Amino acid sequence: MKLFFFLLVFSSLNAGEVLQTRTKVLMGTFATISLSESNKGLFKGVFSVLARVDNSLSSYKINSPIYKLNKYKKADINLYTYEALVLSQKYYKESKGYFNIAIGSVTKGVYHFGEDERIPQNWELNASDTSFSTLVFNTKSAKIGYGIKVDLGGFGKGFGVDRGVEYLHINGVQKAKVSLSGDIRCLGICEININNPLSSTTHLLQFSTKYQEMGISTSGNYNRFVGTQ
Repeated sequence: MKLFFFLLVFSSLNAGEVLQTRTKVLMGTFATISLSESNKGLFKGVFSVLARVDNSLSSYKINSPIYKLNKYKKADINLYTYEALVLSQKYYKESKGYFNIAIGSVTKGVYHFGEDERIPQNWELNASDTSFSTLVFNTKSAKIGYGIKVDLGGFGKGFGVDRGVEYLHINGVQKAKVSLSGDIRCLGICEININNPLSSTTHLLQFSTKYQEMGISTSGNYNRFVGTQ
């Protein structure tokens, strides 16, 4: 799987307190956690939460419920998978169908995102089935229609960040940062530096968050490449 560069880098402005930062590769990108010295014992716990989310939502890991759902059209699911499916159903209804995790038949089946990516033919796109209504699930299991694939990439990283921040809240943390690529949650004030796609030495934009807790989500198409047929 290809790993893509960050769209954002960020640093702390928490009343002069320097945060310690740890980074691991999770969910197909870099997971970066920043915590104060007094909370450094929580690094392992946050990364463990993110790893469980990855194992619950991944469409690449063969033991993931989503991978099994796409392959066998039915699968047992866990609490994280169930919560993600509930949210996806909510977003589908609120967006009137524009946010649709059944897009996997296109992203995975046609474009092969995250694998040997390619540009498909129009007939392949037109033949793809994205019927969200075929997805049926409860707290223990899920099933989908033949030809349908689920892709949680539209909010999976943000979901993971939120679960990591929940863990920090439970442990009373007030100053921290959790980031999965361009999905960031700041506890305390953060400085955000947006990378310039045309320069490795200058930033496109810099700003500071205005609230003591804030989430930031970004997206871009630079540093991502799809080969032609």
